[in-house]
Parts: sequence; structure tokens; C-alpha cells
Amino acid sequence: MMLHRYFIALMIISMYGCSEEKIGPNVQDNTPPKPLTHITAENMSGAVRITYQLPDDPDLLYVAAEYLTRNATPRVFKSSFFNNHILVEGFADAGEYDVKLYAVDRSGNRSEPTTIQVAPLRPPVVEAFNSLTVFEDFGGISLSFVNEAEADIGIAVLVLDQNKERVLLDTYYTARREGIFSLRGLSAQSRTFGFLVSDKWENTSDTLWRELTPLFEEELDKGKFNELYLPTDAGVYNNNGPRFLWDGSAEEPNFQRTASGDFPHHITFDLGVTAKLSRFVFWQRVRYQTTVLAYGNGNPRLFEVWGTDNPAADGSFTGWTKLMDCESIKPSGLPNGQVSNEDVEYASRGEEFIFPFDTPPVRYIRIRFLNTWGNTNFAHIAETNFYGQVVD
Repeated sequence: MMLHRYFIALMIISMYGCSEEKIGPNVQDNTPPKPLTHITAENMSGAVRITYQLPDDPDLLYVAAEYLTRNATPRVFKSSFFNNHILVEGFADAGEYDVKLYAVDRSGNRSEPTTIQVAPLRPPVVEAFNSLTVFEDFGGISLSFVNEAEADIGIAVLVLDQNKERVLLDTYYTARREGIFSLRGLSAQSRTFGFLVSDKWENTSDTLWRELTPLFEEELDKGKFNELYLPTDAGVYNNNGPRFLWDGSAEEPNFQRTASGDFPHHITFDLGVTAKLSRFVFWQRVRYQTTVLAYGNGNPRLFEVWGTDNPAADGSFTGWTKLMDCESIKPSGLPNGQVSNEDVEYASRGEEFIFPFDTPPVRYIRIRFLNTWGNTNFAHIAETNFYGQVVD
């Protein structure tokens, strides 16, 4: 009897399900929704946020906003009926634009358009371009920028060849609020460089042209580097001494690591030559087998670089000059313990630090660790490169 009732119940459920499919399909009609009402606009950098009241229509699907660019190219944006606002972006310059708004239903019917006039502010492309400062640097050129809107932009570096043709050297893509971008590996000869900013909407700024001469720079010969242990230096963990900072590999298992101890602590080594340093690059330990170590574990977060020509035998800082304060930057800004693919790629390329132009020539380097990404009581670095001009 119980089995019989089970099958009857199952048939009823099945029939009910079928009947739901028959009475609930998408209904196609030719009746458009009513237009949007109570429309207001907030002008932003290269964009406008438009707020509105939706029509009372159960068939409503989304809102569409359309405008024409300066070269008459249409741009269309959509926002779900769950929202009461839409972001319209990609304006190439400040000024007045007509934006048409439509309510669209599930049958594709569009309401009568409501046209509003908006006045977006100067777009990020223009703002970033106006902020560019370019200057000659060791082994290349550098530029600083401000990207107040934190928009996705690309900064292109051009050069004029012998036929006065524009040649693209590199493009730096970023959404950072501000920063410095350097292009290295260039010979110390005068050339005409161009700089322009673009965005994902294919908007492009003017081109800034400058005659620049990169300063001579070379990578210091790692074959001349030597370990140097002074009385106050941190101990070495498992024989992982400073020599692994210049062994030519940022891969496991070779890396420098200090023994556990109270911070701050430091290591010292000999460059083998006296040089006016321009920059150095350091590589974190990025992975151990399948475990991601980037921006964690004993990778330095805050540290100092000191230099001298004559290190004190007692290991004190007498005669040493602090050359630079350094902070390792995680591009994503995620909390400790979290990293993005961008973070891992950035760390894998090495982090570059620029010495001030008035840095005195030095032969001996001391790295003073202040803290690490993993808040450990030890520090490790996988590899370093030092650049500059040898003076002795």
C-alpha cells in the first residue's frame, strides 16, 4: 500500500513539473516598456554615473545607455534591472555629450529613448598624460605618472629612428594611483623619445616628445663579489650564506637566509669593485616546490641598504652611509597571506630599487632587514643584481 502511494505521489509531482513548464515559458510580445524617469547624472573623470527610476514592468530586463564618440562611433552600456544606475565610460575628453537611455524587456523591446546631456570631466588618459615627468636615468629613461582615477591605462614609449619613423619601444600597463616606470638597456646616446597614454577604450593622449641621453650604466660583475662576515652580522641558516645572492639563479634551492634572531639584523658583502650605484634588483623566494612563498615567509618587506669603502672591523655602523630605504610592494594590495597571479608574476621579474643620484661610490654593501612579509625572525633573498658605474 505504501509503495502504491509513493508512485501516485511521484506521478503527481511529475505532472505538476510538466504543467509548470507549459504555463511558464518566456512570453514574447511587441509591447515596449515605459521610459525611465527621475534621471540624474554625476559627472566623473571620463565617465558619468546615471541614476534613474525604473518603469513598473515585470518583463523588464535591463537598461541601455548609448552615446556617440567624437568620431561618431557608437558606444553602448547595459545595466541589469536589479540596479537603479548605470556607469557610462570611455569619454575621450571633457565636454558635453548626449546620452540616450532605454528600458529593454525580455522580448528585446526598447522604450522610447530619453536623451540627457552630460558633461564628463577630463578623462584619466588626459589627466595621466598631463602628470608625466620624464628624465634621463642610468642605462635608460624613467618617467613618473599620477593616475588619480586608478584607471586601466597604458603608457607607451616611442623613439624616432634614423628615418624619423616612430618605433614603439615598450608599453607599461598599470592601474596604480601613481608610480615610476623605467626603460633600461639603452645606450648612452642622444635620441628623441615620445610618450603617450592610452586606455581600453582606444582613447589616446597627445605625444610628449623629449630629446634625452641615457646615462652610462653596466651590471656589476658578480664574479668579483665576495662574502664578508663581520661580528654584528646575522648568522647563516643551513649554510645559506650571502653567496647565493649572486649565483645567477633566483630558483630553488639556492637562496640566502639568515638564522633566526631578533630584528633588525643585517648581512654584509663585498662587491669587489668601488662603484657609483644606480639601482639594484632583488628577487624574493617565489615558490618552494608547489607552495607560493611570494610576499610571505621570510621575504623582506622593509629593509635598508648601506654602503662604505672601509667597513669597521668591529661590525658597527661607523663609517657606513645609508644609501636607501626600501619597501617591497605587493601590486594587488591584498592582505598578508593572500597573493594574486599579478603579484607572483611581479615578484618573479624582480623588484627594482633606484639609488639617489647623489649616492657616493661604495665597495661594501650591508642589507639591514627591518621586517618580513611573514613577520618571521629570519629573512631570505633569492638573488640580486647591482648596476652602476665602476670607478675603481
